[in-house]
Amino acid sequence: MIFTGSFSPDKNIESLIGACAKIKAGVVESDELEGGLRKILNLGHTFGHSVESELNFRIPHGLSVAFGLICSLNLSAKLGLMDKDRCEELIKLPLRFSFPKKLSIVSIDNLLKHMRSDKKTVNSNPRFVLVKDIGTIALDVEAPPEIIKSSIISSLERINK
Repeated sequence: MIFTGSFSPDKNIESLIGACAKIKAGVVESDELEGGLRKILNLGHTFGHSVESELNFRIPHGLSVAFGLICSLNLSAKLGLMDKDRCEELIKLPLRFSFPKKLSIVSIDNLLKHMRSDKKTVNSNPRFVLVKDIGTIALDVEAPPEIIKSSIISSLERINK
């Protein structure tokens, strides 16, 4: 089950969470061994797990992944996978969270080191799940380190506005 409908960040949050849980359950059921489709559930996690590691798990997983979503959307736009206007539209939802000030002190070089040890990394190259548009993703995307860094910097600037 893949989401193909319209998206509204103003939708009732409980119904949005319920819809997301149903989608996740459908994905897990159809790909129990993470051979393909299930990889979509890793959206935001490569960045998010690196933040968790860098901050010794002192911020909640959900906030780490929310920050990772912002980074992933920025990376998608910087790589030309997604239109910049669409990126701005989609980034509004995770920007609603209150991110801890601890995020502003992370070492970007250390985040990259943590990413290189992520389960999705191949030959020291982090692989990302990125967004092309609502309901359309790209799996196993590699990116140059300078563009990854730029995505993190842009994301930190956005959450600290």
